[in-house]
Amino acid sequence: MNAYSTKQAADNLGISTSTLRKWCLLLEKEEYIFDRNENNNRIFYDTDLLALRHIKKLTQEEGRTLENAAKDVSIKGRARKNITGSDMMDKSDSNGDIAVMSRHDGYKINQLLELVEKQNEVLSRQEERIDRLDRFNRELLMELKNQSEKERKEKEFIIKTLEEIKERDVTIGKYEKYIEEKLENRDKQFTEVVREIHDTKRLITASNEEKKKGFFSKLFGTGKN
Repeated sequence: MNAYSTKQAADNLGISTSTLRKWCLLLEKEEYIFDRNENNNRIFYDTDLLALRHIKKLTQEEGRTLENAAKDVSIKGRARKNITGSDMMDKSDSNGDIAVMSRHDGYKINQLLELVEKQNEVLSRQEERIDRLDRFNRELLMELKNQSEKERKEKEFIIKTLEEIKERDVTIGKYEKYIEEKLENRDKQFTEVVREIHDTKRLITASNEEKKKGFFSKLFGTGKN
C-alpha cells in the first residue's frame, strides 16, 4: 500500500499543507489515528487519502462544517484501523521487517472501506433527516406555545370585556332606577299639585256661593221691611 508525506498527500488532494494539517487535527480530535514515522511526522496511506477526500466532499460539495465532516469521517477511520490492524501488516519472525499485504487483500480492504464510506453517507443522510425532524418539532412546539399564548390573551380579553359589560349593565340599572324614582316623585308632586288646585277651586266655589246667599238674604230681607 502506498505511503505519502504531508506534501505529497496535500498535492494529491489539491489542498495546501496547512489545510491538510487542520483537517488532520480535527480528525485526531475525533480519535482518528494517523501513523507516524520516527520523526513524529504523519504518514498518509491510500485509506487516509480516501477519508480526507470524503471530508473535502462533505465540506465543499454538501456544505457541511469541518467539525461535522470530521466526526463522520472518524467513524470510517476507526473502521480502517480495525480492518487493517491485523490484516494489513504482519511482523516478520526472522528480521522484524514489515511485509506489505498482497494486492488481493488490498483490493478486499478497499472494497470494505468503500462499503463503510457508503454506510457513512447513509448515516449522514439519516442524521440530516433527524436534524430536520428535530428542527420541525422545535418549530411546532414554538408555534403551539405561541398559539396557546394567543388563545390565553384572547380569553383574558373576552373576560375583561364581559366584566366591563357587566359593570356597564350595573351602571345602567342604577341610572334606570334613579330615573324611575325621579319620575315617581314627579308624578306624586304633580298629583299633589292637581289635588291642591282642585281643593282651591272647591274652596273658591264654596266661598262664592256663600257670598251669593248672603247677598240675596240681605236683599230679600230689606224688601220685607
